[in-house]
Amino acid sequence: MNLSRLVAERSTRKNSRSEHNRRAGNPSRPKLLLRMIVAVMAIVPGLVALQAVAGQAASAAAVPAVTSLGTQSGPPSGGVFVTIFGSGFTGATAVDFGSTPASGFTVALDSLIFATAPAGSLGTTVDVTVTNPAGTSSISSADRFTYANQAVIQAVSPDFGPVNGGGTVTISGAGFTGATSVLFGAVPAASYTVDSDTSITAVVPAGTDGIVDIRVQTPFSTTPATALDQYTYVGAPPTVTSLFPGSGSVVGGNLVQITGSGFTGVTAVDFGSLPAASYTVESPNLINAIAPTTVAASTPTGSPGTVDVTVTNLAGASSTSAGDQYTYLASVPPCTATIIGTHAGKLTVTSGMTCLLDATQKGGVTVEPGAKLSVRDSAIQGTVTATGPSAIGYCGSTEAGALTVTGATGPVSLGGIMPDGSACASEITSGALDTISGPVTITGASAPVFVGELTQHGTLTLDNNTGGIDLAASQIHGPVSVENNTAPAFEEIAVVSNSVTGSLYCTGNNPVPSDDGIINTVSGTASGQCAAIAER
Repeated sequence: MNLSRLVAERSTRKNSRSEHNRRAGNPSRPKLLLRMIVAVMAIVPGLVALQAVAGQAASAAAVPAVTSLGTQSGPPSGGVFVTIFGSGFTGATAVDFGSTPASGFTVALDSLIFATAPAGSLGTTVDVTVTNPAGTSSISSADRFTYANQAVIQAVSPDFGPVNGGGTVTISGAGFTGATSVLFGAVPAASYTVDSDTSITAVVPAGTDGIVDIRVQTPFSTTPATALDQYTYVGAPPTVTSLFPGSGSVVGGNLVQITGSGFTGVTAVDFGSLPAASYTVESPNLINAIAPTTVAASTPTGSPGTVDVTVTNLAGASSTSAGDQYTYLASVPPCTATIIGTHAGKLTVTSGMTCLLDATQKGGVTVEPGAKLSVRDSAIQGTVTATGPSAIGYCGSTEAGALTVTGATGPVSLGGIMPDGSACASEITSGALDTISGPVTITGASAPVFVGELTQHGTLTLDNNTGGIDLAASQIHGPVSVENNTAPAFEEIAVVSNSVTGSLYCTGNNPVPSDDGIINTVSGTASGQCAAIAER
């Protein structure tokens, strides 16, 4: 077979097969279209992936830029959370505060990083930079972070002055470096000097009568308002409303409790024309020789007669009134019976005043109506029962038994002013505390009841008394009940700075018991009117 014939035959067979296929219903054009679609579907995902890779590469290629910081300052110890805003953060490999790496960081978005500031030096300002494979962000004022302490005021001295200002105060605290202003309330200080990071000297501006918070502002913080930053403008003289006791011996030396207001910045306490032998200002509105919120004044020697007790502050002296009058007595009624040493057997006080002085009473004690009992630096081994006494006083003594006082017509004082008008030594020197191992019940007294610095094991009951109550700085190992007591004008029902191992229950008292700003500690439940003045 020659070549031309072979070619002709192969061509004839190919055409015959094509014709057969067309006749069988399998056209070649649709099959070709299908193959093209499949090919495109295989190619498109690759193109999309390629485009994404190209986009990422373009993003990673951008050098970061920091536009702002959410937190622009923090303590030198580091640890503060800093939000960094900007762009080009994808793929970040480092975040630095100056030359120090961040303690940690998280890239949240291409425009957002969360970082933890490392430790730094107080008062220094650093640039926060972000680095990725394309480079490191340029520094600017927008990326600056300063290491600074939170400004805080810890003391102001003096903390009072006249309303016309002009005085100088020292403000102690921390974080004062770079202070931009010192405010007394809303009024700027007349001038101030930052002596150090912990001290500022300021000249007080004029103000109005009352208390204001001093605030120090720095570029990084403003001091928070606390009780430690308060300054009192004194614009009115004090007022004296009552004294207890209202009389004493001409030899002086007894403690006088002065009740009133405006005792801030007191400069003098006078009994007539004679200055007090000594005094201590404890609060601006309540004077009490034992409780922490008191003014205690030892009377000077004087002549028999009545004088006005005046209190002077920066604005002047208190006006005189019937409430401030104190009477010097030619003599103080002496003890009608004095027991020194050991006395065995029951003791009954029928009249006058019986004084136990450095004594040991081995047996119970009964005090009849109108009689007085003074127990100083002594020990009673038994119970004490007093019905209608005209005065009961304990000082630096112990009792192994119950103390029950009912219907007292004169003061009942455990650790306070004694029946002879003298002060308990615990009001002048420390350590003279009374200890009673047994229940203490004082009910129906028409004169003031004072329980101060008492250590007691047993139930303490103070009920239905009408002369005011002062329970202060005592350690009570047992439940305490303060019920249905009242107080005359300018007196109070005070439950102050006590530690109670047991419950504290107060109800029916008028006025409501006050802690005078010094809260009580209770291991059990504090309920009724005392719920707000106790903590566990």
